[in-house]
Amino acid sequence: MTQPLVFLGDSITDGHSLILHVEQALAARGTPRACFNCGIGGDRADQMLARLGRDVIPLLPATVCVSAGINDAMQGVPAEDYRIHMTALVGQLIHGGAQVVLLTPTLLDARHQAAVALVQAYRDVVFTLARGANLRVADVGASQAAAHAAAQSTTKSGASGEMIAPDGIHLEEPGYVVMATTVLQALGATVPTLPPRPRWEPLPGLITDWQITCEDSPSEPLAWTVPEEPCAAPWWEDQERARGFARAFISRLPGTRWRAEAILPAGPAGLLALGGHVTHALIDDLSVLEDGSWRGWHVKPGGVVPASTRPRRLRLHITGPFVAAFGPH
Repeated sequence: MTQPLVFLGDSITDGHSLILHVEQALAARGTPRACFNCGIGGDRADQMLARLGRDVIPLLPATVCVSAGINDAMQGVPAEDYRIHMTALVGQLIHGGAQVVLLTPTLLDARHQAAVALVQAYRDVVFTLARGANLRVADVGASQAAAHAAAQSTTKSGASGEMIAPDGIHLEEPGYVVMATTVLQALGATVPTLPPRPRWEPLPGLITDWQITCEDSPSEPLAWTVPEEPCAAPWWEDQERARGFARAFISRLPGTRWRAEAILPAGPAGLLALGGHVTHALIDDLSVLEDGSWRGWHVKPGGVVPASTRPRRLRLHITGPFVAAFGPH
């Protein structure tokens, strides 16, 4: 695949349904893109700006889709500050050679009245910035508002037609369908009718067999295999279980810090990809990643593992659910 496509955002991006929808739709129309999730739950625009050099620029993206504003609005960030942060963020991405697609903030429930007013001001900032820099805009907020109004006007809408989760902030699956459709249109793609949810599959190269130990109160290692069985929990949780995230071990090994170990087979060099709450990764006691700030449901490259004629021991230090995959470099 060519032309890396990066999604920079907050928890709504981090949840990964947007990326799966876009990635699968592009592949289905014969124009696959390597998609990377750089969303971190809770991030404001200034926090996304601060981590560009760590999380986004090293991926050498051809295109970056930027979704920022919900956390800014919920925390009362003035529109002028949002404008300053977004202008700097876009400038750095363009300087790095990336095309930028700006997403307007997603739909908020009306009960978040002050935040809704700020989101409208942020939307104006997005369009002004886009005009000045000749950027594409995916007007996600307007698309979701229209879909929400249409669902409310029918007697068949029900819970399945809701755009927004019960907290009035995050998205339900129909909200992600609208979001992905709007992004695909902004990317210039012919958009098919998207399914109600993207296809859930284990990560390519998923490492399936683990020995997990609680570091708070060391005990006998617990053998753990992923993907875990679906648990009829919220759909996003089942989505991550299907992709290979280990979650349920926490109920068997209560604590706050764990060590997860697996064996990488002998073979050629490969790329280690990590997701979730991984703070430190070692291969045969050699550190390959130490970064406690990356958290959530996305997966990012964790480094190239050299070729070896013997199996290697992978050890992860984790503070919550995690996933790891290993494949050709």
